[in-house]
Parts: sequence; C-alpha cells; structure tokens
Amino acid sequence: MQRITYIKTKFNPAGKLTIEQYTRLKEMIKKNPHFIIGEESVFSSIKSYFLWSVISFLIMFVGFGLGEGITTIIGGFAMLSFFTSIFFIVLEVPSKVRAFKEMRKYYDVMKSKIILSNNYEEFSKLFYGNS
Repeated sequence: MQRITYIKTKFNPAGKLTIEQYTRLKEMIKKNPHFIIGEESVFSSIKSYFLWSVISFLIMFVGFGLGEGITTIIGGFAMLSFFTSIFFIVLEVPSKVRAFKEMRKYYDVMKSKIILSNNYEEFSKLFYGNS
C-alpha cells in the first residue's frame, strides 16, 4: 500500500545562550526595542510552497490556453505539480504554524527575561531556572 510522506515541523529550542550571545542580544534590544529574536514570520518558512504553486498554476494556465500538442502536455505536468504543491501546503502548513507559535512564545519570553536581567547570571536564573 502506498503511503504519503510529509514533513511535520516541531520547534526545538536552541541550546543555552552563551554570555556573548546574551550580550549581543541585550545590546540589539537596547538599540531597537522592537527587535525580534528568531524568524519574523511563518510566511518566510512556507513561501517556497506558495511560489511553486503560483509558478505551476501560471505554466498550467498558459499550457492549456495555447491548446495543442506539447503545450497541453506541459500544462498537464504543471497541473499535476500545482495540485501536488497545494496538497503538501494543506498537510505541512498547520504544523509549521504551530511550531512558529511555539517559537514566538519561547523567544518572546526570552526577550522579556533579557530585558529584565542586568547580567548573564541573572538572565540564566530567570530564564533557565538554575543558579
């Protein structure tokens, strides 16, 4: 029996920040209070799916629009590519959105702890909970 395989995305937090990373992030946040740690949008991780589906649709539209022979065959392959990309968008995007929400929550908490802390040791106690 055939199986459909797709990627399920999960957020895995990075390891513990180093003193240098903490210092750099603290400086960036002081310079720009609206600084975003991590990816800025979920769209940046799924834009290739959408780009591929748009390209496939345009090729399909032109291929079928021209009508005969090889252009119809090309349109058929483009249609197959279009529907496949839409199928994978439907399967994979929900897990990517969930992972992005978890990532945003993690980095928002990290940013707030960086802002509250005065040094790396204080941040480490606030964020990681160790002494």
